[in-house]
Amino acid sequence: MTTLVSTLTIFIKSLAKNLWLSVSSAKFYQDVFSSYQGYGTKYILTLSIISSLLCNMVFVVYVDKIQKYLAEDVISESVVNIDYMIRQLPTINYNGKDISVDEDLPSFIYDIDNIKLLAIDPSGKLSHNEKTQVPILLMKDQIIINFSGSDGKIRNTLPVEYIQIFGSESQIITKENIKSSLVPLFKKVPTMLIYIVFPVATIMIFINTLLEKSFMIVVVFIISYLSKSKSTLKDCIRVVLFSSGVCTLFQFVVSFTFTDLNYGLWVIQTWANILMIIGIMKSQDRIIFFSK
Repeated sequence: MTTLVSTLTIFIKSLAKNLWLSVSSAKFYQDVFSSYQGYGTKYILTLSIISSLLCNMVFVVYVDKIQKYLAEDVISESVVNIDYMIRQLPTINYNGKDISVDEDLPSFIYDIDNIKLLAIDPSGKLSHNEKTQVPILLMKDQIIINFSGSDGKIRNTLPVEYIQIFGSESQIITKENIKSSLVPLFKKVPTMLIYIVFPVATIMIFINTLLEKSFMIVVVFIISYLSKSKSTLKDCIRVVLFSSGVCTLFQFVVSFTFTDLNYGLWVIQTWANILMIIGIMKSQDRIIFFSK
């Protein structure tokens, strides 16, 4: 047990040191560029796993607050919008498979900031463009949940049939039994987070980092080529990936929680890139400006 704790402590200290040096030292990039081995993918994969774990912890806390709201009517800041949305829902007729509403449709449900959160459209009158602008759609026989990226474009959709939520018995769906019907569904969410969301999020963060840094890798490779150094593409990939450590660790967490900090992460990444370029240039004796 002592050995495990000691190994974990060393790992955390080493990781924290690399993250700190990546935003504070140009010499760090000299060492990474000329002395470190490998592509740096293990480093990024490790940070992707930690980042995914942090995201899942945030989700678990949020899901717990939703469960308390649904089961005990505890309204916290995190569920104010959900409560506001549910209070706007009309009475819905459910025949055991499909829904219908005794109102002119389609109709929209808004959040406190007057943003469309939900559309009720059992007759399918909404256009494709209108459907992609609403996170949740109540269609005739299913709910469609739209997942958007940071650019606002739909990345994925999750259809859920009403029978999975309300069963096969005909009933009048009110605000109260909507909440009670969602309780068992949300009890399954933590398990889904562990076995599905965690590995998927890890892969997404890892791949996203590699794709985002591909252009910078090309830039660094061109700089190295023009300096006529003996550095390889592997060296360029490694140094760029090490420069992206802080953003890889916190970008997704910030995107889901403190969106106002996105600009701060951009500043940190820009500063890390500057340190990286200076470190690379200093390591090339043939660049006159930094030569001794």
